[in-house]
Amino acid sequence: MLDTNTFLLAEIRRLNRNLLGLGLAVLAAGFLCGAYFQHEWLGPIQGPRPLTIEAFAGPVPRAVQAGPWFRLESAGAIPCELEEWSRSSGRNAQEQLVAVFHFVPMAGKTVAVRLDPNTESDAYLGRIVPASSGLADRLSASAQKAGLPELEPFLFDATSEAQPHPLFALPGAILVAIGFWLSARAFRRHLCPVTHPLLRPLLEPSTSPNDDWQAVSA
Repeated sequence: MLDTNTFLLAEIRRLNRNLLGLGLAVLAAGFLCGAYFQHEWLGPIQGPRPLTIEAFAGPVPRAVQAGPWFRLESAGAIPCELEEWSRSSGRNAQEQLVAVFHFVPMAGKTVAVRLDPNTESDAYLGRIVPASSGLADRLSASAQKAGLPELEPFLFDATSEAQPHPLFALPGAILVAIGFWLSARAFRRHLCPVTHPLLRPLLEPSTSPNDDWQAVSA
């Protein structure tokens, strides 16, 4: 019986070590998944990332207003002119850089915007946001003085951020929770293998009638 208990104890310790290794592996996978989520989906919070979007000549569509960081470039034969740069205080007392572009409105035409985190002299970092009425009036007056046609202003706010949906972090959180549970369970059984359900019946005193008869006979 003692040899059997020793063998079972060694086997259970080996299984617990394997379970602990599996739990740590799942835990590491959860942290890696969280790191991937941070890098791929929270990247716009720390800086620009590539994306594809279109800016329309005319009122800014609501779906475009919530776009993430990007770099603006003029594309095709549609002219795009940088009117001016202006600076104002943004959120958290950080300096806010706003670039105002004018697009020539053309029926059925759009201005393609290519997004790239690289910085070049002919590109401007920002995000499409609605133009304020005061700034639009001021730019319209500047355009009239410069002899430009009636143009629709677009504002590009370089401090805007794209927030991902929290559910994207759910797989990583589930893996971390499963890894913690497996690791804690294996570690507890490794410290107290007597509580293992396979070993407990062998270590408890027997109460069968045959054992009692053998004890009386002795």
